[in-house]
Amino acid sequence: MKVRARVNGTEYQKEYTGPVTAAQALADMGAPFYSPCGGKGVCGKCRVHIAGEYRPESPDGSALACRTVLTGDSYIIYNTTADKIQVLSSNGAAKIAPLGGEDKVGCAVDIGTTTVACSAYSLRDGSPLYTCGAPNPQAAHGADVISRIEFAASGGAGILQDEISACVGALACGERRVVTGNTAMLCLLCGEDVSGLRVWPFSAPSLFGHEKDGVYYAPCASPFFGADAVCAVAECMVPGEPCIVADIGTNAELFCYDGADTLLCTSASAGPCFEGGGMACGMPACEGAVNAVVSNGGGPEYSVIGGGKPRGLCGTGIADLAAYLLKCGHMDPSGRMAGTYYLTEDVFFTARDARSLQLAKSAVRAGIETLLDMCSVRGKIKKFYIAGGFGSALSPQTAADLGIIPREFRDLCVTAGNAALAGAARAVTDVGFRRYLEETARRCRCVELANSDGFERKFIKYMQFGG
Repeated sequence: MKVRARVNGTEYQKEYTGPVTAAQALADMGAPFYSPCGGKGVCGKCRVHIAGEYRPESPDGSALACRTVLTGDSYIIYNTTADKIQVLSSNGAAKIAPLGGEDKVGCAVDIGTTTVACSAYSLRDGSPLYTCGAPNPQAAHGADVISRIEFAASGGAGILQDEISACVGALACGERRVVTGNTAMLCLLCGEDVSGLRVWPFSAPSLFGHEKDGVYYAPCASPFFGADAVCAVAECMVPGEPCIVADIGTNAELFCYDGADTLLCTSASAGPCFEGGGMACGMPACEGAVNAVVSNGGGPEYSVIGGGKPRGLCGTGIADLAAYLLKCGHMDPSGRMAGTYYLTEDVFFTARDARSLQLAKSAVRAGIETLLDMCSVRGKIKKFYIAGGFGSALSPQTAADLGIIPREFRDLCVTAGNAALAGAARAVTDVGFRRYLEETARRCRCVELANSDGFERKFIKYMQFGG
């Protein structure tokens, strides 16, 4: 049977000998595809229109790609802006150390759960050549790491490896490469078994920190404090200066340094709401997404990525809107709302959205508070670095108003951009910095929040907005 698809104006086609889900067909054809829930049929983000033979049938052809089986010749129409996701580059990163000689190229690649970013440099003089990026194609199998680990365990490991390898290959070039990312992303890229990341006690087949076939894979500190976090920490941390580094996203990676010998790190599972996943009008940070909301005295004002009519809310738009609803009294600190709030006719925020945001922000805040207690640095922190796509775009005022971060850190916040990419770029030519990354990973003492005294109490306490 013949399956055709038109995705964002581009035509695709593939032949099959038997039934196949519409989601799998789109993935097989390499079409941009967004499925935050990993094919469980609960997020509704993979809705397509189908003509032809399929089941279950729909009166108007509207169907969820992950739950629809194509049984004969079919034509799928899918329009999305997921292939236009904004890619965060390193924030003010200096050029890398030059090697001189021939004009060759070196690349740093940061494999994020949502996006893959790449920066290229001249090895001769260290000057930047370009920065580019693309959506992580594995998102077709789930928005979060756990969904992809489950997909790998069900026989999809080879698919995930092929997808991310092709993506990295399309972005990166040159004679020297450094790749960073969370532990699961690096394992999937290298074809390593990720089954140990599924269940307690969590384990990883490799924590990397080695070079293979001309590619240096940055070191991870633990199964859930990956190389991207280690690169960010090494880029931000100043010896003798107590600090916190927080990469706030689907999997929030948190680090606390006492200015001396104690380096504590942990990972808090915030869920996909900071990336727009699982929210009624949530979407990635791409064209049409509301990314900022402020009060103009008489009501809300908002900005839309790319201008034009808003199509939904990305993570920062969700956070800003929630902060606005708290200020105007439409939502109280417990998360109780006066009803669904419509920012526009088509973009709204629900009580269920508020609950998802509460759970996410509470996980991050409880993680921060746990590290502060264990590191004994309350009142001593000099800088609070916020890294990553969502974190770097998040207003410190909004973060404090919602209680994502302690209010006393609002004026200590430093936007670090993609500090992971900046750290990886330094490692392209600086062998000494590679050793520093490996030393930092070894020095990190990893904290399991679920087993930490008081974490559950903190989690409950900080469910309150503004806590």
